[in-house]
Amino acid sequence: MAERVRGAGGVAAVDEIADAAAVAGMLRAGLSPRDAFVAVGWGEPGPDGAPPGAAASFAVAARLAHASGAALAPILDACSQAAREEAEAAIARETALAGPRLSARVLAWLPLVGLGLAVLVDSGVLAVLITPLGMGLVAVAGALTLAGRWWMRRLVARASPAADQTMLALHAVRAAMAAGADVASALAAVSVALEPDAPALAQAMRSAALALSEGAAWDDCWGDETAEPLRRALRLPWERGAHAGPLLAAVADGVSIRRRRAAQVAAGELAVRLTLPLAMCLLPAFVLVGIVPLLVSLVGGLR
Repeated sequence: MAERVRGAGGVAAVDEIADAAAVAGMLRAGLSPRDAFVAVGWGEPGPDGAPPGAAASFAVAARLAHASGAALAPILDACSQAAREEAEAAIARETALAGPRLSARVLAWLPLVGLGLAVLVDSGVLAVLITPLGMGLVAVAGALTLAGRWWMRRLVARASPAADQTMLALHAVRAAMAAGADVASALAAVSVALEPDAPALAQAMRSAALALSEGAAWDDCWGDETAEPLRRALRLPWERGAHAGPLLAAVADGVSIRRRRAAQVAAGELAVRLTLPLAMCLLPAFVLVGIVPLLVSLVGGLR
């Protein structure tokens, strides 16, 4: 199975990016999309034009080409660039979070390690643990350990970024406009292709496309911040007729850089925040099952 990199925008496999490049090559060599999909193992395309075995980025490309009638190979190239950028950003995020995540896993076993060390130092600890006092200590330590593990899992989950298809949308719109679509048509076509994977973003793009086609002012076409990068990148092409490709690519680069920076900041904050469950849950649990029973056993032995 291909090794997968989990990122904000979904799951992208290195092998799947290579498969997309192979599909684009076969299309340029004259094969039909169906034959190319089957050749790389993506399967027969569905009614929307997307093969079931394709990753999200490439399913969007297939749906966009199918709906718009544009050539699939250039759209695949654009979506492959988005997938590569997302994979690189995901690797950076995983690297930044690897240390804090490992610390969380190691610290979760701290009370059990303390109990084991206490037994190694004095086997009389086992006799203490079966007394009412010992069972009470184990119960409280167990509750603190479970609370500490839950707390750390929550902190790690919050440090992991949510899925984000913004880069894919930027590159898909760039490909649609390179195929001849105007701003409103490109937004509408890409929104349909993105709907299964990013419904909120697709809805924002569809609303903007409809408002633009009705002659609304640019700033009035974008409701919330869901599609802010697209609004920023497409303003000059819409108002001044500027070439959209470089602007969309530049904004996509900025999105990638900000996501990497956010991951580094989240990793640094996670390393600090993990000290809270350590100090308030795991260390007290360590003391209750690793230190207190040992002291009770030693005091009892001295008597």
